[in-house]
Amino acid sequence: MSTSQLPPQAASQTLTLTPTQAEDIIRTQLKGHSKSTVRLLTEIKNKNTAYSYTPSSRTYIADISMYPPQPKPLPCSCFITIAAPPTVTQSLYHTNSLLTIHHLISQILAHTSIPLPPPILDASLQHLPFHVLISPAAPLASTSIVSMREARSRALVDEKELIRVEMQIGAFLGQMHSGVLGEWFGLPRPVDEVDEGADEEISAPAVEVPLGMGLDGPSPNYPSESYSWQETFTHLLETLLSEFEAAKSPNFTLDLPYEDIRRYLSRAIGSFLFDDVEVPSLVWMTGSEDDVYVFISPSSSPSSSSTGSSSSANSTPPTAGIAAILPNIAHALWGDPLLESFFSSSPSLSTSSTEHEGKPGPCQALLEAYLASGGSPPIVFPRHKTKRLWYDLFLGLVVLRERGLGGTDAADGVDRESETVIDREWALELVRRTVEGLRDAPCY
Repeated sequence: MSTSQLPPQAASQTLTLTPTQAEDIIRTQLKGHSKSTVRLLTEIKNKNTAYSYTPSSRTYIADISMYPPQPKPLPCSCFITIAAPPTVTQSLYHTNSLLTIHHLISQILAHTSIPLPPPILDASLQHLPFHVLISPAAPLASTSIVSMREARSRALVDEKELIRVEMQIGAFLGQMHSGVLGEWFGLPRPVDEVDEGADEEISAPAVEVPLGMGLDGPSPNYPSESYSWQETFTHLLETLLSEFEAAKSPNFTLDLPYEDIRRYLSRAIGSFLFDDVEVPSLVWMTGSEDDVYVFISPSSSPSSSSTGSSSSANSTPPTAGIAAILPNIAHALWGDPLLESFFSSSPSLSTSSTEHEGKPGPCQALLEAYLASGGSPPIVFPRHKTKRLWYDLFLGLVVLRERGLGGTDAADGVDRESETVIDREWALELVRRTVEGLRDAPCY
């Protein structure tokens, strides 16, 4: 569990970022922007559908006016994520802090060829009572990019271009699952507790010791750590089930057949369903089309009412494809690559082109790029489909937990009960549908 305390000033502060604060961060952290100003600051709000949403962090995109002023203003922007410092939590399950996220991203960049700019971490608490993660400034305007989900739903991007993006996502996941590996399974330890030298490479190439871990094996202080993925996953799942079963929310109670679920789980454990995973991969888990931003043409850009700014001919990007991937890896862990939500057995969760729409699992373009980039076939036998059902259940419980149901990390100062019912309904449906599917799911 995390043992770092929430600073008193953070406990009383609302998790929000003002243009003045964003400007101060940009001038301090970004080279060449000591006199730049923030023309527009827009919060990215996607809690209705984003699996990676967590109330303890906020992400913004800042449109920057550079100094000295250019004769013909050029687009410039950056992403800024703020989060409450690590808190004390008694739960086995916890989300990753920005310090941990920053370190995980550094490992991804070190062991893959993903062309993403390294973000800058400010955990000094000098500018804000929060930790800050800021991306390097990029030559694009906020109106020239949208999430992949929005681009698909509003037909803002050509279908061929969406397929290209799906292939880029598949390549990214394939490289990450095969290149960013750990010694054992479990949640990453909070970075603020990492011992000196804990990140040294071990003998196998492209393999890192998981965050905060030495070479002496899993620690009893971190119950999720294990050499067995079955042991780790069932421990985490049982933790969430117990939290929901014991939750006393005045607004909602998750009515599930807990005894039946545990009976199905016992059957899966007895069949060693999860024991076919030998090497712990870094798994994004809650990554989705909400976290991937793509370029759009100015004529297709959202209106000022939805983005807060107008379109400009100068915002036309020189290239196409993925513009940015948000650093939303608060739920990343060392585990089974099949745990990725992009491999979901639920049609509503999986990435899909039009020709794939309505079918479970990853689309063909994503899968082909994944396999070509080092990934292994995620689903081969019927037992793998059953495993994915369990992972859908786990994902649904994590999503509901972040929206105020079940256990919470009360010390983060965030009111999860303020989340609206509509934000939860799709996750509730996922959980109910998955439980029904597990009743007769094969374990062979």
